[in-house]
Amino acid sequence: MPLIIGNHSEPIDPDHDFASFDTLFSNFPNLAASTFNIFDGETTPNSYDCERNPVLYIMQGEMAIVSPQDETIKFILTDDTTTCISGVIRHCRSGLTCLAHFDQPLDIFSDSLDTLLEKMNRLGLSLPKIEANKRSSNVIDHSDPFNEIDFELYLIGGYCDEMKTSEKLTTFLLTRFHQVVHYQINLVCAFIGPLNTKSIHIADSLRIPGGANIPAPKVYGVAVDVCNGTIINATLNRKSNSDLSNVIPMYDIRRASVSFSSEKKLREIYDPERRLLTIEPVSFYQVNSAEALIYFNYALRLRDQDILKKFSTSPYVEPDHFVQDTRNNFQFFLNNRHRNIRRMYFSNDQPRRFRHYRLLCQLDNFNKPGNSSQQSSSSVQYRWKEFTAIN
Repeated sequence: MPLIIGNHSEPIDPDHDFASFDTLFSNFPNLAASTFNIFDGETTPNSYDCERNPVLYIMQGEMAIVSPQDETIKFILTDDTTTCISGVIRHCRSGLTCLAHFDQPLDIFSDSLDTLLEKMNRLGLSLPKIEANKRSSNVIDHSDPFNEIDFELYLIGGYCDEMKTSEKLTTFLLTRFHQVVHYQINLVCAFIGPLNTKSIHIADSLRIPGGANIPAPKVYGVAVDVCNGTIINATLNRKSNSDLSNVIPMYDIRRASVSFSSEKKLREIYDPERRLLTIEPVSFYQVNSAEALIYFNYALRLRDQDILKKFSTSPYVEPDHFVQDTRNNFQFFLNNRHRNIRRMYFSNDQPRRFRHYRLLCQLDNFNKPGNSSQQSSSSVQYRWKEFTAIN
């Protein structure tokens, strides 16, 4: 069925209507009008601490489906979307939510999208039906002719970058969603391209000698409330956790797989029926070869600005942690240069599974200076614990 965009009634020509940001927003002006209110004017991102919030974090090239009845997860979050795009797909009948971090136009996505929607519809039909006026807390009109739609689609991220990387990805995604046969999809929000672009001045620096005004994204990440579908301008709090592998399961290998996995696909990382974070075995392409090890050693010696130019699609507007994360990838492979990484991380070539727990921690105040109450207080924390058949 063709994609629904606002109250547009004319047939959609993907080759023309989705060819660029300009044609998209000029041909569908109501799309821009509804999108402007998506964050209610909020420009400062909310920072989420994985230890303090019931958050499922999605990395680049990953996706997850979460039920509104999932008691272990309240928010799905992804960030670092400069030229990437966050896609939120919501099942209208049940409120079942999928968050995907699209980073490149993969041909395999054309096949996996149908499977994804079929899975969401099957799971959604098994959940209680939500009222039409509670389908989403975002701006949307559910009046006719949209009372028969199956899914809502929200695209957030991607800006007017110099290489038009975001624009090409947008064209691919919209064309593919338009080709879906069995389900009616309403594109509710497209906070992309010019709507997500601002101009910033970079003073004389290592990144741009002499300084310049350049385009930059307004929003680097989103969190989705799986209970009501609200989309929030958000980022992951990295300051409170210097080593994210302590709070995000298998962070190192998931981060490394973004650039070096031999399997180019959108990876589903959450089992919504068993409510388990599930990481499938990952293979890497020739990372233990002599040539690769020489290259990793060379890359580790590069200056910050050279790492940005060589390994980023948006070198002037990457978040501060990009360079260190990239270096950590190279160091990860050097540290494991004599090991079979897949075998080391995935025993018997089986997935690793983790369950999310809410912990009530007691804080002892008895001996703290200035404390006269002489009592203990409690604090809620969240932890992922590896799941096995015996627990």
